[in-house]
Amino acid sequence: HSLITAHNIVHGSRELEASLGNAAFPALHKRLGTQLLAKLQQAVQITVAGLPKSGKTSVVNMLIGSDVVPSLSGAGLVDVIYGPEPRTLIEYADGTVEDVAGIMHDTDFEQTVFRVTIELPQDHLLTQSYCEVSLSGVEAEDAGLLQEVAQKSALMIWCSENVTPAEQALWQEVPEDIKDHSFLALTMADRHQMKGQLGQKIEALEEFVSQEFYGLYPLATLQAMKARFAGGQEHDQLWALSGGKALCDIVEAQISLGRAEDLDRAQVLLDAVKPDGMSAQSNQRQHMPPPDQ
Repeated sequence: HSLITAHNIVHGSRELEASLGNAAFPALHKRLGTQLLAKLQQAVQITVAGLPKSGKTSVVNMLIGSDVVPSLSGAGLVDVIYGPEPRTLIEYADGTVEDVAGIMHDTDFEQTVFRVTIELPQDHLLTQSYCEVSLSGVEAEDAGLLQEVAQKSALMIWCSENVTPAEQALWQEVPEDIKDHSFLALTMADRHQMKGQLGQKIEALEEFVSQEFYGLYPLATLQAMKARFAGGQEHDQLWALSGGKALCDIVEAQISLGRAEDLDRAQVLLDAVKPDGMSAQSNQRQHMPPPDQ
């Protein structure tokens, strides 16, 4: 499949929604069609997890393509979703919620914050959302949190500079069905390279990664950020050498593949149940102008 765009998803969703609204659509298949429509209309969640100071925020910004997410020390979860205006919602541990216009600067929260939700008017956030998970180092708490976010994630990235045995044990508790769509980002790879240790690090993790992740991606985080945000041809080589391009490319490909499978299922359903009474409507849709970008 070629990369699936937001246009493909919106167009496929509208086609399925129009068909479900047709009285001739078989009731027997309507439940499956409704589930597929809900999945297509919901943004897929990309989760970036790891211990504090492991480069998670930088990776989230790198994936988004702009330096919009601040460093929010003390926040367990940071969600980045679509919103018509820039806005930040701060949910404290006691259940109170603070609504802040715009995007916050880097903040070290003194009071325990459960979740920060950042809303941005960026069109690609209509189809993809991001969740940054900052682990506490308390095994029982972290295991429960990872279990919860894994259920809502289409793809996960584990950020770590050293991948300690404790981190490996924690990751092994993540549900198996998400591991085939997960990546280990070995952050601060330039430091290991300067010390002549990068090859040894990767070799030592080879068996663990082969069992627990789709793949390992060394990432020189600061260089990747500089190349990603500066743009321009002169930064293309740095973008590739930093490891940022490889990680962004595989994430985009995996998300696109999952979306393509959803669209294929929707099309197979429409082809299988399309009654004669829906033919005229289907033909009419083929001549409809594409949805607004």
